[in-house]
Amino acid sequence: MIRQPLPLPLGRISRGLAVGDCPVVVVVKRPVAAWQSGAVARLAEEVAEESLQFLAGRVRVAALLPSGRPVALVAGRHGGVSVSTAHTSSVIGAAACREADVGIDIVDFGPQAAAGKRTDYGLDYWFTPAERQLLAVNRSLSRGMMWGAKEAAYKAAALDAEFRPLEVSIEAADGDEFHWNLGHSWRAVRGVGRFFLAAGQIVVLAVAQSEQRSRWRTGHEMSGGSCSPCS
Repeated sequence: MIRQPLPLPLGRISRGLAVGDCPVVVVVKRPVAAWQSGAVARLAEEVAEESLQFLAGRVRVAALLPSGRPVALVAGRHGGVSVSTAHTSSVIGAAACREADVGIDIVDFGPQAAAGKRTDYGLDYWFTPAERQLLAVNRSLSRGMMWGAKEAAYKAAALDAEFRPLEVSIEAADGDEFHWNLGHSWRAVRGVGRFFLAAGQIVVLAVAQSEQRSRWRTGHEMSGGSCSPCS
């Protein structure tokens, strides 16, 4: 069964949160004004700088087209850290990880929300039979959490392809963690994820397994960095 997710401090960077065996840096805060893409990008730069332990101002985050996936750059080259962003109407969030590709999603209703009081039944169409069975037997796992897990896993897969929810499968949860896999014509990606709480909303973090990070590992190692295995 899903335990109550660990709360995150609002507005402060949380360092070294364990998602599987990977330490992830994450921050969730309320925007000072109406949400803007620049504010979210700056948040991603903050967690990337914290993860890389660079001085402030060294990291820039650009959007990789056509998906818009954020990429952390140092002096115009990949900085050797994966970043991801998310937002709702009331909070914005960003996550960074050096050991694996990371994804973050935020859902604006909690694990104990009564499904009958919400308009989330339409999400069932995007869940596999195994996922619907998991929801049926685990009453503390909401449809919103399941959807957020799919979103975060898709971001961690870093395919830069159209999001197709049925290609992402959320497997049996253990504690506040879950396992996921994504089957795509390009490649298959697997990983782990974890649920957190911030400002009354569910924050979902997902990381891909270590074999999926070879796309950017070489550039990081060339710059003098190192990576440890992640499972």
